[in-house]
Amino acid sequence: MKALATVCAVVLGAVLLAAAAWAGTSYPPIPPGPSTVLPDVVGAAATPQPVSVSIPQNPSLAPNPFSYLHNDSWNSDVFGVWAPLGSDPQVFSSTLGTSVFGGKHMTTSMAVDTYGRLVAIAIDSSGSYLLLIDSESLEVLCSKLLGAGSQQAIGSAYWYLDPQDRVTMVSGTDKIMTVREGGTLSQPELDVVSRR
Repeated sequence: MKALATVCAVVLGAVLLAAAAWAGTSYPPIPPGPSTVLPDVVGAAATPQPVSVSIPQNPSLAPNPFSYLHNDSWNSDVFGVWAPLGSDPQVFSSTLGTSVFGGKHMTTSMAVDTYGRLVAIAIDSSGSYLLLIDSESLEVLCSKLLGAGSQQAIGSAYWYLDPQDRVTMVSGTDKIMTVREGGTLSQPELDVVSRR
């Protein structure tokens, strides 16, 4: 869980996705920025200071805190998991390829499915994609174009993952879409199961 939390923290905080990732492809890390006079690291390694967190679990959502943009249905924004302490920090990132639309996409939120894989939506003004990502390698296992156009991108920014690994979101301006994980562990797929 500590490794998964570290990956989630790095990915949630640092990864700018250039989306439409082709499944099974590995992508280079995000290139470093230009040189500055600032030091690479400021401060020192932290000492663990565990905090007791007790957020009620919504039975309609995947386990806290990995079901929703704000971690749970209470919008607590609280992670009751291990985080990086700053001992020998390393950057782990991925560009995730380039968009079929030619634009840059970024993730607005992520969740973690029952197999420990990252579920993410990557959006820009041209549309949005649902991505299933290996949490260790950041390889995109499969992706699903949710829709093109700026209204689709705005609508799919907020979504949730349920206990059956189904993603439910607003699709465009007036529909609710549910996408489920299908296929096999070695060849997962994302399938639209309802649009109402």
